Amino acid sequence: MQADSPEYEETFSSIKVELINVAALENVAGLSIFSGYDDVISVTLVGTKSEVTAISAGDITATADVSSITKAGTYAINISVNVDGNVFVKALSKNSITV
Repeated sequence: MQADSPEYEETFSSIKVELINVAALENVAGLSIFSGYDDVISVTLVGTKSEVTAISAGDITATADVSSITKAGTYAINISVNVDGNVFVKALSKNSITV
């Protein structure tokens, strides 16, 4: 395989999932989130070797938006991942977190 083959992939572990819109949920709906703050995932990236190896875990942002919650209960919230650089997200260790 050539050094810049587009088939190169690497998995980054222990990427913290950040809950977003928690304050709005608390202020508007009067609801609190009690779980999901410590969730971490693994993210597999694919791209050329030079692009993927230039990425560090700090370049990967994982978020879960709780703004769709309207009443008390347990919810599976989808995880969104953004990565700096010219690489693509191939896989996540899990696609949602439970809050």
